[in-house]
Amino acid sequence: MLRHNADVISNALGQSLPADKMAGQTLNWPLYGILILLLALSWVVFIKFLKK
Repeated sequence: MLRHNADVISNALGQSLPADKMAGQTLNWPLYGILILLLALSWVVFIKFLKK
């Protein structure tokens, strides 16, 4: 399921990027986006845990 979602996101972002981008760079964008979202989510959870 998660792999499928990553493929869908990479396809959507890949089509919105310029055609001269290499395929490797196109596939990295959703991975970096997911990584940033996970870091932000873990940071929020960490802050909420500290405030308790």
